[in-house]
Amino acid sequence: MGIFASEIKKAKEIHYFGKLSGKKDIQQIDLMDIPAKRRQLALVSLNSTLQNALEIMNREGLEALYDMTRLDKSVDRINDITTAKYIEKQFRFVGN
Repeated sequence: MGIFASEIKKAKEIHYFGKLSGKKDIQQIDLMDIPAKRRQLALVSLNSTLQNALEIMNREGLEALYDMTRLDKSVDRINDITTAKYIEKQFRFVGN
């Protein structure tokens, strides 16, 4: 799981369990008020290569990319978040 994927997971759980409770007076939470390391990211195809992902990040000035799977019409699941630093580390490891 990515560096900040846990924060996304936590926010999704809060939203999901709020829906399950059936409460109509659920307090709205502004996620920007929660201290976190936020990054510019975009969706990438699950079929993209690491090289392709790195090129997209460099071209668009992004710090990370994520991929997701559609579970049904209204539910998407984030599979992973990848940073340029992680990709570059993988290239160095393979190259040695």
